[in-house]
Amino acid sequence: MSTWSEQALENLPGRLREARKAKGWSQEAASERAGLHLQSLSRYERGEIEPGVSAVVRLAEAYGRPMGWFFGDEGLTAEEWTIIEAYRLAPESLRLYAFEGSRRALQALRGSPP
Repeated sequence: MSTWSEQALENLPGRLREARKAKGWSQEAASERAGLHLQSLSRYERGEIEPGVSAVVRLAEAYGRPMGWFFGDEGLTAEEWTIIEAYRLAPESLRLYAFEGSRRALQALRGSPP
Protein backbone atom coordinates (compact mmCIF):
# COMPACT_ATOMS: atom_id res chain seq x y z
CA MET A 1 0.00 0.00 0.00
CA SER A 2 1.38 3.39 -0.97
CA THR A 3 1.51 6.20 1.56
CA TRP A 4 1.35 8.94 -1.05
CA SER A 5 -0.76 9.77 -4.10
CA GLU A 6 0.64 9.10 -7.57
CA GLN A 7 1.03 12.81 -8.29
CA ALA A 8 2.87 13.39 -5.00
CA LEU A 9 5.20 10.50 -5.79
CA GLU A 10 5.99 11.96 -9.20
CA ASN A 11 7.08 15.25 -7.61
CA LEU A 12 8.77 13.86 -4.51
CA PRO A 13 12.20 12.83 -5.89
CA GLY A 14 12.74 16.21 -7.54
CA ARG A 15 11.56 18.10 -4.47
CA LEU A 16 13.92 16.09 -2.25
CA ARG A 17 16.87 16.93 -4.53
CA GLU A 18 15.81 20.57 -4.80
CA ALA A 19 15.64 21.02 -1.02
CA ARG A 20 19.00 19.33 -0.48
CA LYS A 21 20.73 21.35 -3.18
CA ALA A 22 19.18 24.58 -1.86
CA LYS A 23 21.06 23.87 1.38
CA GLY A 24 24.24 23.17 -0.60
CA TRP A 25 24.51 19.72 0.99
CA SER A 26 25.77 16.47 -0.45
CA GLN A 27 23.57 13.42 -0.07
CA GLU A 28 25.94 12.23 2.62
CA ALA A 29 25.62 15.46 4.62
CA ALA A 30 21.83 15.49 4.24
CA SER A 31 21.44 11.86 5.27
CA GLU A 32 23.58 12.46 8.38
CA ARG A 33 21.59 15.55 9.38
CA ALA A 34 18.28 13.74 8.85
CA GLY A 35 19.42 10.52 10.52
CA LEU A 36 18.82 8.41 7.42
CA HIS A 37 20.96 5.92 5.56
CA LEU A 38 22.78 7.46 2.62
CA GLN A 39 21.59 4.68 0.31
CA SER A 40 17.96 5.30 1.31
CA LEU A 41 18.19 9.03 0.59
CA SER A 42 19.83 8.33 -2.75
CA ARG A 43 17.06 5.90 -3.69
CA TYR A 44 14.35 8.36 -2.55
CA GLU A 45 15.86 11.07 -4.76
CA ARG A 46 16.00 8.72 -7.75
CA GLY A 47 12.41 7.60 -7.17
CA GLU A 48 13.43 3.97 -6.72
CA ILE A 49 11.69 3.62 -3.37
CA GLU A 50 9.15 5.80 -1.58
CA PRO A 51 9.98 7.17 1.84
CA GLY A 52 7.68 6.67 4.77
CA VAL A 53 6.22 9.59 6.64
CA SER A 54 8.91 9.44 9.33
CA ALA A 55 11.67 9.81 6.71
CA VAL A 56 9.93 12.78 5.09
CA VAL A 57 9.41 14.37 8.53
CA ARG A 58 13.14 14.02 9.24
CA LEU A 59 14.07 15.49 5.86
CA ALA A 60 11.59 18.34 6.23
CA GLU A 61 13.09 19.21 9.61
CA ALA A 62 16.66 18.96 8.32
CA TYR A 63 15.90 21.11 5.27
CA GLY A 64 13.72 23.56 7.20
CA ARG A 65 10.76 23.08 4.88
CA PRO A 66 7.10 22.42 5.65
CA MET A 67 6.48 18.73 5.09
CA GLY A 68 3.72 19.38 2.62
CA TRP A 69 6.11 21.33 0.39
CA PHE A 70 7.57 18.05 -0.81
CA PHE A 71 4.14 17.15 -2.18
CA GLY A 72 3.07 20.53 -3.51
CA ASP A 73 0.90 21.29 -0.47
CA GLU A 74 2.67 23.72 1.78
CA GLY A 75 -0.19 23.93 4.24
CA LEU A 76 0.30 20.60 6.07
CA THR A 77 2.56 20.48 9.11
CA ALA A 78 4.73 17.57 10.22
CA GLU A 79 2.22 16.89 13.00
CA GLU A 80 -0.62 16.66 10.46
CA TRP A 81 1.39 14.25 8.32
CA THR A 82 2.11 12.16 11.42
CA ILE A 83 -1.63 11.92 12.04
CA ILE A 84 -2.15 10.88 8.42
CA GLU A 85 0.50 8.16 8.79
CA ALA A 86 -1.08 6.87 12.02
CA TYR A 87 -4.45 6.73 10.25
CA ARG A 88 -2.91 4.91 7.28
CA LEU A 89 -1.31 2.28 9.52
CA ALA A 90 -4.40 1.72 11.68
CA PRO A 91 -6.58 -1.34 11.15
CA GLU A 92 -9.57 -0.78 8.86
CA SER A 93 -12.07 -0.90 11.75
CA LEU A 94 -10.26 1.92 13.57
CA ARG A 95 -9.95 3.98 10.38
CA LEU A 96 -13.71 3.78 9.81
CA TYR A 97 -14.36 4.76 13.43
CA ALA A 98 -11.93 7.72 13.20
CA PHE A 99 -13.43 8.82 9.88
CA GLU A 100 -16.96 8.78 11.26
CA GLY A 101 -15.89 10.79 14.32
CA SER A 102 -14.11 13.34 12.13
CA ARG A 103 -17.12 13.64 9.84
CA ARG A 104 -19.43 14.33 12.77
CA ALA A 105 -17.01 16.88 14.25
CA LEU A 106 -16.83 18.74 10.93
CA GLN A 107 -20.61 18.73 10.63
CA ALA A 108 -20.93 20.13 14.15
CA LEU A 109 -18.44 22.88 13.36
CA ARG A 110 -20.41 23.78 10.23
CA GLY A 111 -23.69 23.72 12.15
CA SER A 112 -25.06 20.82 10.10
CA PRO A 113 -26.96 17.97 11.69
CA PRO A 114 -24.98 14.68 11.86
